[in-house]
Amino acid sequence: MALLDLHGVVLQANPALCRQLGVVAPDLVGSDFSDQVLDEDRQALLARLGLAGGHEFEAFATELCCRHSDGSAVWLALHGGFFTEPGADTPCLILQAQDVSARRAAEAGLQQMAFHDTLTGLPNRRRFVECLNSAIARCRADALHRYAVMFLDFDRFKLVNDSLGHAAGDQLLQQLARRLQENLRPGDILARLGGDEFVVLAERIDSERDVIVVAERLMQALKTPFKLGGVTLIASASIGITFSSFGYSSADEVLRDADTAMYKAKGDGKARWALFDASLHTAVADRLRLEGDLRQAIIEHELLVVYQPVFELAGGRLTGFEALLRWAHPTQGLLGPTAFLPMAEETGLIHHLGDCVMQCACQQLRVWQLSQPDWAALTMSVNISAVDLARPDFVARVGRALIEAGLAAQHLTLELTENVLMAQVEGTTRKLQELRAMGLRLAVDDFGTGQSSLSHLSRLPVDSLKIDRSFIHQMQWGSDDSAVVRAVVQLGASLRKVVVADGIESAAQMAQLRDMGCAFGQGFYLGTPLSAVDASALLQLRARPG
Repeated sequence: MALLDLHGVVLQANPALCRQLGVVAPDLVGSDFSDQVLDEDRQALLARLGLAGGHEFEAFATELCCRHSDGSAVWLALHGGFFTEPGADTPCLILQAQDVSARRAAEAGLQQMAFHDTLTGLPNRRRFVECLNSAIARCRADALHRYAVMFLDFDRFKLVNDSLGHAAGDQLLQQLARRLQENLRPGDILARLGGDEFVVLAERIDSERDVIVVAERLMQALKTPFKLGGVTLIASASIGITFSSFGYSSADEVLRDADTAMYKAKGDGKARWALFDASLHTAVADRLRLEGDLRQAIIEHELLVVYQPVFELAGGRLTGFEALLRWAHPTQGLLGPTAFLPMAEETGLIHHLGDCVMQCACQQLRVWQLSQPDWAALTMSVNISAVDLARPDFVARVGRALIEAGLAAQHLTLELTENVLMAQVEGTTRKLQELRAMGLRLAVDDFGTGQSSLSHLSRLPVDSLKIDRSFIHQMQWGSDDSAVVRAVVQLGASLRKVVVADGIESAAQMAQLRDMGCAFGQGFYLGTPLSAVDASALLQLRARPG
């Protein structure tokens, strides 16, 4: 408690108030009590005290933030009123103060929990929607107040959780949040919606280019590796952008269109930004319809496995097949993997497709091996997706497919792209070693298009390199592509790895590859992908004498 004169000067203060403020009574008495109050609350107290000498004054109750002598903040619940001391000539004011700092801290904690993401400390969806709705209202009141929203989704983030665990995934999200925040403009609002989805609200923009510059800066910043314990990771994001010029009236509309643009960026190859336009609504509807069709196709067994023959280039001997997935869509006809595999990875359907190909390929190969003694050593190659490889049960599922088919492991080759192998070398190597221990063969698919380093390549337990078809397609005598192919063949020989050329489409290409010393090849010139029936007929034809 304290007694104040009508100007707010402390006349008396009891020990309890002195303890609350961390002062002694002689220092407090004679001072202006408002000096104990933080600047942001001082004017409110002065307004109350300023009425003390007039008829308008009424007792008041309020909460103010005061300054403790150690520099910390103390919240006090104050009650003020007139007090006339017996024998005194003039009235004074009496203040009763209760320390409510603990309650205020608890309320602040609840406020933080309600409006902020607990993992990153960023605003959460609820808080972001409030900020976005305010920006929409300002824009509707003043057309010159423009804003933009960027929707960010990190590419292949699920691989981190599946291969390194959720604790590592949480660490990566925290580092991502800091990296993004460091590269935004002052005043831009970054929020985490959930999972690996982040959004940015950018106001005070003069043109669309302002926002595109920020998006490009964010993508560039993500190229610096992240460190999670002893593991180094490269992250990338797909960013969808929309602008206030579309005349939005709600936050849900803005987020919907920014999300739509983000999926456009993913569909165009990931690690890029895309702007929303009205035509994307149709594209999203088509994508959702195709996703539903794919789920039904898995149930209705509309997915087919076809087999492209692989030949020994020197003698023309058929040595095996590569299993390829096709979708017999009821209205769109036969669809290749590029039409649906990216969507299958994003929706978690990829392991169903992977199991379909693995089981069909193993069982079909065993049927062929048993049909003719000449085909007992025939091999099969199966492509593996990054998402499927990262699943904890992947090795067990491959082993089960081999056992069910009765197939020897050395006759099955798993093909993985360079980027899959290099994305997480440490975790990938351990899993590949398990597969090699089972006796399987491993191949680097699309070699030459990814980010291999020779030091990693020499350590990875792979048996063969498959030259990407883009090099074969452009190959001419004396061309740069021809030199690249020759270098890969020589590299394979140096590392004692088999080299396979993909996409051979002419006799001239085959002749060049044979002269370079490339051992195996496949492509339309040698043989197109065949149904199981047609592939069986090809084997029977080649088994006949002459």
